[in-house]
Amino acid sequence: DVTHQALLTRERIQTLADMGNDNGPRLATLLDHYERHEQASLHAGGAPLHDPCAIACALIPELFEQKRVHAAVETQGQLTMGACVVDWWGKSKAIPNVNWAKAVDDEAFFEVFNAAIAALPDTHPPHPSSSPRKRNPHANCHCCRRLFLVFGSGVFIAQWRRSREKRLHR
Repeated sequence: DVTHQALLTRERIQTLADMGNDNGPRLATLLDHYERHEQASLHAGGAPLHDPCAIACALIPELFEQKRVHAAVETQGQLTMGACVVDWWGKSKAIPNVNWAKAVDDEAFFEVFNAAIAALPDTHPPHPSSSPRKRNPHANCHCCRRLFLVFGSGVFIAQWRRSREKRLHR
């Protein structure tokens, strides 16, 4: 639910496009298509960034309001098999086993997101010439792989946090 509170909007994509580096505009181009698809099919107001939000919750929990609850996966239900059942009010008396994120400071989340993209290298080396067997010249490009990892897995947050900790320990 919380990932639907940190929505990628047209304005946030434009912020990336206006970044003074190579990676912001490149990522904005990728996210523009994703946002338009999500907006048209599922969400009013923007597109959720599920993976980066989950990683941010694990690495920067202060961005999230969380509650300790008991959660279990339904394994016996005919219609609910695989559903996550959360005892939000403690009715089952089961020992809480997860921190459930219920709210996010979306402005702070996107500040971290943008800072991480801005911290990536500005230069993009020329791609090796493509052979007929190589359909994607970006496949072996360190900068492109790093940008896709940054977006897809949330590595950007770990990178940002490490650089912040280095500055604090100087």
